[in-house]
Amino acid sequence: MNYKSIKKNIRKIGLMFLSAGLLLFLSCGSDDTKDVSGEDGDVNSNQYLQVQPNGLNVIKVSSSDVTQVVYPFSVELKGGSASTAFIAELDEWKEEDLKAYNKEEETAYKLLPSSLYSISTSQLAFEQGVTSKEIEVKFDPAKIFAEFKKNGAEYVIALRLTSTTVKVRKSQSDFLLHISFDYPIVSLATTSEEVSISKVLMPISVNTTFNYKVDGEIKNNPWNFSCKLEVPSNAKELVAEYNKNYKTSYQLLPAANYDLGTGIFFKAGENEAAGEFIVKREGMETVKYLLPVRLGECSHESVALRDEICYFKIGITYTNPVITFSSAADPTVIRTEDGFYLYATQTDKYWVPIYFSKDLVNWEFKRTAFRNATKPQIPGGGAFWAPEIRHINGKYVLYFSWAKWGDGDASYTAVATSDSPLGDFVNSKELLTKEDFGSNCIDQFYYDNSSLKIRQA
Repeated sequence: MNYKSIKKNIRKIGLMFLSAGLLLFLSCGSDDTKDVSGEDGDVNSNQYLQVQPNGLNVIKVSSSDVTQVVYPFSVELKGGSASTAFIAELDEWKEEDLKAYNKEEETAYKLLPSSLYSISTSQLAFEQGVTSKEIEVKFDPAKIFAEFKKNGAEYVIALRLTSTTVKVRKSQSDFLLHISFDYPIVSLATTSEEVSISKVLMPISVNTTFNYKVDGEIKNNPWNFSCKLEVPSNAKELVAEYNKNYKTSYQLLPAANYDLGTGIFFKAGENEAAGEFIVKREGMETVKYLLPVRLGECSHESVALRDEICYFKIGITYTNPVITFSSAADPTVIRTEDGFYLYATQTDKYWVPIYFSKDLVNWEFKRTAFRNATKPQIPGGGAFWAPEIRHINGKYVLYFSWAKWGDGDASYTAVATSDSPLGDFVNSKELLTKEDFGSNCIDQFYYDNSSLKIRQA
């Protein structure tokens, strides 16, 4: 067997596979070089266009700069000079383009209105032999500054390179210019808050921060000033978009259920301030609400406001006990046209206290069911226990225990009536005594068996 021949053939096969692998690698390239436009045509297929510098660029300006700022960049043809003339375009981004960018980069940029800047040319004509085209972005910083002051938005100029003739690398096709101002600005401290409404009038805190840097150095707030709060005019659309993005089902909190108050007040020397608005529980349903809130007007002309929104997620909740300002043991509740009335066991202070609520959570003490003038004239007794309320034949009927603690011989189940749920409850009389039971006759409960059908044997 010729081992040298076999070894030589194996070496040839190995070199063939290595060459094939290199060719495959070079032909595939990476995802970073995918085309976004271009056809082969007469241009060298190995050539491609790119923006230089591409991606996000930042320029810092102030309102006192010259009347025009010029920012240069270029579009370059890589892989040799053009063998034939061709055209490329610089197109402005659309809102959906920036929205996708913000989501991916976790930014909050806004497109600068095209009326506030210009580019030297949007159509790039490459003549034969040309490899580069220079472009200039021009703007008046004072005009952009005025726009910035309206809402404190982080503005960008965003352009995308395209061509129907030459390939354009996706990762090198975009040019973004962020125009940054060293200027005092107030922003919300958070973009989302969860709020539990457990009171009739619920104050909601809104925290803000004052940011001011000069040449990268943080400065303290030098003024006393205030900022108002506002709900955006497109609040319904914002809630719908929020539900779509986060797969939720919030409803916009009705205007009748909140009061934005007087705003937020900053003191000189303080870079943080908190304000509040009021949520009104009355009329709210047991659904999930959403309220988009942002900063509105500022009282100081040198302070800008960040254009951002805090979404307050609002829901009705309660904590136990719902009645905290007095004892309300053994409660009984009745519903009327105007709300709910609750009656409870006597405390040291009240003879059957009566509370009122519209939502079964927030209760208000009204009065007592009995006074000295209407106190039951029943033998024995001494305390009111475990009331039970019913509405029967147009009358509010209050059943109660009239008994002495620890003395079963002085215990009765009694009843009194009133035309109103607030009393006075009068004409008290005993219904059952300890003779009917042989022991304490207390803690009664009303049961109506008028509709009970008795089976005949």
